[in-house]
Amino acid sequence: MTVRHALIGLLVSTLTALTSPAWSQSMEEIRERGVLRVAVYKDFPPYSYRDGARYRGTDVDLARAIAERMGLAMEVRAIGADENMEDDLRNNIWKGHYIGGGVADLMMHVPFDPAFAEENDRTIIFAPYFREQMAIAFDPERLGDATDVTQLAEIRIGVEVDSVGDYYLSGAHGGLLSGSAQRMLTADEAMDALIDGEVDAVLAPRAQLEGGLAARKADAFRLSMFQLRGMLRSFWDIAIAAKVGNDQLVAEVMSALAALKQDGVLEAVAADYGVSYMAPAADVTAVAAP
Repeated sequence: MTVRHALIGLLVSTLTALTSPAWSQSMEEIRERGVLRVAVYKDFPPYSYRDGARYRGTDVDLARAIAERMGLAMEVRAIGADENMEDDLRNNIWKGHYIGGGVADLMMHVPFDPAFAEENDRTIIFAPYFREQMAIAFDPERLGDATDVTQLAEIRIGVEVDSVGDYYLSGAHGGLLSGSAQRMLTADEAMDALIDGEVDAVLAPRAQLEGGLAARKADAFRLSMFQLRGMLRSFWDIAIAAKVGNDQLVAEVMSALAALKQDGVLEAVAADYGVSYMAPAADVTAVAAP
């Protein structure tokens, strides 16, 4: 499973750890430990992915900057996505997986949405730090207008299987675009297919496309924002999660993130991966509440 499963339900209306097991603790215990343990999704560029012996990406670098601002070291807990985001929060923030392994202090890349927060009341979802939206990367020699449904129906569009983009192409415009969908295991694989000429476009979240084009130095391709008209939200904000009761941790993280935003660190982290920063609707000190 991948992060796509966590997003589809929201937009429509084996655990891997790099460290020894540990359970979420109070701020006092975290400071005594000197390490902030942060869960990030593995194999999820440009947000979080393994690069040799270490993890990097926008979520990883931002979490490290937060920890440093708090005077702590940062320890990555790389996780695989379960069936949905509710499972991910249970397994990695407030309860732990049934096979063991403990939980993290924080989890990055959680949807910032009041209804979702109400359904997951054992976690605090707070500090929105990035706005994501759907976009299409394409070969301008094959596609002149990314909003022209007739043109889209005549080309090959790479999408991650079971993703928001796949869902859209399968059902939009009475199924007119279903034959255009070229399903790949990941958005990254779809980007490789675009570079190799196996598809003419890729429909995915903007940061994945921008980061993918930047990493491949693929200047010949264009990118346009894409409206999922009539079916799904075309954009969403992402935030951080912690276990309910860790109020001091939440307060310190929000304070650190506010200072980082003031210093321009959020924009700089995104730019390091070729991603243009887009601010969420709410301030970084907000808490998702019904």
